[in-house]
Amino acid sequence: MNQVIGIIEWYFFPKAAAPIAFNRIIGPKLLGLPSDEAAIAEAVPMAHTCFDELNRLLGDQFYFGGERISIADIMLAAQLDLLCDTPEGRELIGGTRLKPWLERMTSRPSFAATEPPAMLRDAA
Repeated sequence: MNQVIGIIEWYFFPKAAAPIAFNRIIGPKLLGLPSDEAAIAEAVPMAHTCFDELNRLLGDQFYFGGERISIADIMLAAQLDLLCDTPEGRELIGGTRLKPWLERMTSRPSFAATEPPAMLRDAA
């Protein structure tokens, strides 16, 4: 769990998910800013590295901590859910164990109860 949280906080969110999601969804659709394609292109290699490592760490487990959900699962699910609304995210998650894991996570009642505002979801 700690290893996954470290990846999320140090690499995935700041260097991959945030630049891609901001430049594909938040900036252009909510703030009227142009997409920064160079920032997206710069973030994609780190996103690949993170997806590969997170996929490896998940392995055949149901959750990152094994059979029970952990803080790492909760932290990552919200970020992956938004990122996978982008073309880059959809491509990265395809064919990984992260895809069925994310489907399990987003089907949880607690996840549905904390969905982002409709305005953000519609923008994606």
